[in-house]
Amino acid sequence: TQHAMLTQRQNQALLEQQEHHISEMEEKNKEIIQINKGLEQKIEERTKHIWDLSNKDPLTNLYNRTAFLNTLDKNFATSQSHSNELAVLFIDLDGFKLINDLKGHATGDEILKSVANKLVSITNNSANVCRWGGDEFIVAINNTARNEVETIANLIIEALKVPIICDDELVNVGATIGIAFYEKGVKN
Repeated sequence: TQHAMLTQRQNQALLEQQEHHISEMEEKNKEIIQINKGLEQKIEERTKHIWDLSNKDPLTNLYNRTAFLNTLDKNFATSQSHSNELAVLFIDLDGFKLINDLKGHATGDEILKSVANKLVSITNNSANVCRWGGDEFIVAINNTARNEVETIANLIIEALKVPIICDDELVNVGATIGIAFYEKGVKN
């Protein structure tokens, strides 16, 4: 009987130890799960950051040339398969080089940011906007009638005529826009 009681106490002690170890393991598992969630979030953030570095213009936060061409390929394929029109507007800023040379690159950067914001605003984020390089921008507009594209181009020209305030000074730039249309089976 004594031996049975001793064995029972030992078993009880072992069960208590086992419960304690299980409880510790559950806590460690919770910690590991939290750490994994944190790591996954960091990986997602770094992946997005790497994508942004590879596909976005650091000054304007618009698509860069590479990302825009990839998007344009997708838009082109969509246009082909759905008989939609695709328009591409090539925008060159008038007078920018002179302002950049006379007022400095900081003023030039502010102008480029302002132009990017105006382009995104005018296209209502429905079009793909790209800083092609320097003072050149491109806008791709999918599934829009020619007269609407021409209206958008005129809106851009008028918006860019409005002086931009840089360092408490009004600065004027303009824009020249070329438009190319694609209709299924017809390239213009």
